Amino acid sequence: MVIGCLVFLFSVISPFFVVWAPLGGIRNYYWSYRRDSYGMFQQAPRQFWFSNNWETTISATMSWALISMFIIQVLTLVFGVGSVFFNRIILSFAPVLLCLGVLGLMIYTGQTLGDKVGGYQQGYYGIFPSLALFMFAFILNEVTKKQQTSARA
Repeated sequence: MVIGCLVFLFSVISPFFVVWAPLGGIRNYYWSYRRDSYGMFQQAPRQFWFSNNWETTISATMSWALISMFIIQVLTLVFGVGSVFFNRIILSFAPVLLCLGVLGLMIYTGQTLGDKVGGYQQGYYGIFPSLALFMFAFILNEVTKKQQTSARA
């Protein structure tokens, strides 16, 4: 679970989508909480955080999807770390469901912004190993509990 949280944290702090504007090579790297915009000859990006980022570039619906994605990412990490310290089934299974929610929001965002040339970045692909690790930790935890219960009986 700890390794899954670390991989997921890498996914959170990495961009998940990049958009190149057809004119002039302008690039926008999207996180769930930030957009880095590079101009044609610009070395350092202009950074836009949370809602001030999205209102100027995309619809308000997308703004809420991206903010929701950030909230779900934080909850995934909280439940993942919580499951390490507290042995509860809901704490073990929550990161799996929440990770699927983040993946769905990333796909939705990518399809919405997909009319421009661009692609998924390392933050998007980091979701898959973390999801596999969360599922493995959940299954291993449940199997271990059943073995301990049957050994006591």
